[in-house]
Amino acid sequence: MARRDPRLQTEDLRQQSPRNEPEESAPDSGSNSMGSEPSEADIRMRAYQRYLQRGASDGQDFDDWLEAEQELKKKT
Repeated sequence: MARRDPRLQTEDLRQQSPRNEPEESAPDSGSNSMGSEPSEADIRMRAYQRYLQRGASDGQDFDDWLEAEQELKKKT
């Protein structure tokens, strides 16, 4: 079995993904202060704050999420 020249493999990669094309970026999961809807990260943080305010007792995560979402939507 013949070995390929490693430089050829590099050239193959350059041809497959040219540098002049913009790369697709991952969706932003951070805060979205300009949008009309709160981001998932914002809701998660507020729900966690509610959890801590309740004394970190388990079993109300869904309620915390809904309340946090409603609070943040009112602010926007």
